[in-house]
Amino acid sequence: MMRTYSAGRVHTGDGRVFAPGKVMVDGQGTILSAATAAGESWDPDYLGEGTVLCPGFINAHTHLELSWMHGRIEKGLGLDHFIRSVAALRREIPVEAIRQAAMQSALNEMLVSGTVAAGDIANGLSGLELKREKEIRWHTFIELFGSHEGEAEDHFRRGMELRAAFRDMGDSSLVPHAPYSVSVPLLDRILAQAGAEQAILSMHHQENPAETEYYLHGSGPVALRLEDMGIPLPPAFPAGRRPLEFILSRMPVARRLLLVHNTYATAEDMEAARGSATPLSWVLCPRANLYIEGRLPDVELLMQKGAEIALGTDSLASNDDLSMVQEMKVLQAHFPWLTLDTLIPWATLHGARALGMEQELGSLQPGKRPGLLCLDGIVDGRIGAGTRIRRLG
Repeated sequence: MMRTYSAGRVHTGDGRVFAPGKVMVDGQGTILSAATAAGESWDPDYLGEGTVLCPGFINAHTHLELSWMHGRIEKGLGLDHFIRSVAALRREIPVEAIRQAAMQSALNEMLVSGTVAAGDIANGLSGLELKREKEIRWHTFIELFGSHEGEAEDHFRRGMELRAAFRDMGDSSLVPHAPYSVSVPLLDRILAQAGAEQAILSMHHQENPAETEYYLHGSGPVALRLEDMGIPLPPAFPAGRRPLEFILSRMPVARRLLLVHNTYATAEDMEAARGSATPLSWVLCPRANLYIEGRLPDVELLMQKGAEIALGTDSLASNDDLSMVQEMKVLQAHFPWLTLDTLIPWATLHGARALGMEQELGSLQPGKRPGLLCLDGIVDGRIGAGTRIRRLG
């Protein structure tokens, strides 16, 4: 059965805005049309003043398996403290029922808050059963660590075994955790695998200035942490190049790369990407950045340099919830000039493109089934305390 919804504004996800607007869907949620409703009498499905229709949200970066760590790591003490806290909590190995209940609660929260797809980091099998239900479309990034050069093949083999378990749960790929947390041989194996499979890559990027210091000079907190682990400075270091420049120089093919966080990304990092054949998605997780480092990326710089920005929530270890609307709200609070005209594409089509799902999700294009959301309580184009989400399809 066809149904038409009318609202104060329709944001299609691909940059088109109709004010007022209407969206027609069929009984399976397929978009039939999105258009202006100007000059028309309102139909019975008019959703009211202060309403916005948009596609379902794409959470480009989260860690479902860390949900049980919610509220257990103190805020604002920096990345090194956060990494050490996560490592210490992992050693606790909670009862599996506790872990599963926390992930189910997180998944329910994502569904209620309008998420239809997510890029999820996996270090183990914890999230496997939840993904069988396919309530959300997943791209699982099997994240590898390993700084010992002699152990690269062992880490790679275990990663491939883990990936095989997720093969029927949606798309998946092997990825490095960050430029500084994998050895060069392991990085090259991951990149070669991505080239062979035409897979999407993701890595944490510029969460702390120590990353750049390590790459440029072979010194600083990262080098000291490796020294504490008994790992000598690799032959390739100091690389004399910024992390992104180093990674891009080793990319075998033009596969999409998600750069996650970018809290300390600079104009030099943006310049390193200039001319690269690698399509980049700059994924921002603003509330996690505030939780860990107490600061946000230079959003204005990223926009000036033409970065394609997508949004994520990171994990409940570094966030209060997994709501994409709250991520947009925080960005508007810190950058008041950001409008929904900009933010909704970041939360929808840009995320879908980052995960290779843009043919089905991310915009209100006829023939797609992207999910349809209604945001209630939008005042003067801003998300407020009274903003609520309704899933219409």
